[in-house]
Amino acid sequence: MRVLILANGRTGSTSLMLGLASGLRCEYIAEPWNLDLIDKIEPKHHEIDYHNLPEDVVVKCIVNVKQYLGFYMYWTNCPFDCSGLDWLDNGSEAVFWYRFAQKFDKVIILDRYDVRARVLSALHAQHYEEWHGEYEFKEEIIPPHKNMKELYIKEEVSSELLKLLSRKLEVDITYYEEIFNNKQRESYFGLPIDSEKLFENFLNTKHRYQQ
Repeated sequence: MRVLILANGRTGSTSLMLGLASGLRCEYIAEPWNLDLIDKIEPKHHEIDYHNLPEDVVVKCIVNVKQYLGFYMYWTNCPFDCSGLDWLDNGSEAVFWYRFAQKFDKVIILDRYDVRARVLSALHAQHYEEWHGEYEFKEEIIPPHKNMKELYIKEEVSSELLKLLSRKLEVDITYYEEIFNNKQRESYFGLPIDSEKLFENFLNTKHRYQQ
């Protein structure tokens, strides 16, 4: 089974990816076209073949942060294989994700109602260059050149992209607050996984990063 998670940043997408991959007993691919991660994670993540995906895999992608192939295809030394994507251009991110989603058996669109929490979480991660693990946010780390209104705008644009994909793919948006809580569901996304283990090991708020 192939599962795709299309998400905004700082929405619990990594925990969900790991939990689903564990429950399905399959591989996972994290942000395959994130240039910043090439030297930080295993090659399997960025050597993914757009045209020939593994049969059993959970893939997580973050939207609106230059992680789709159209952003790179006109580079002189393109870091990723863009062959066979003649329909793609650097202004068609929504089309790219729409087409990519067709390759999967299950698509999950993940966002977070609390925009402020997303912004502060991203600021913390960027400041300390640490994207995972518990932390307590400190207001003094906000750089003086950062305009909070502009950061909110970017997050809201990302959410609008997810809403567009939700409509076109006919997939409801799942929100962070709906699954990362203290209420275990009988099932998650209609997938054949142990809901109790997924909840207890990955979704329970005791695993939340921000304290």
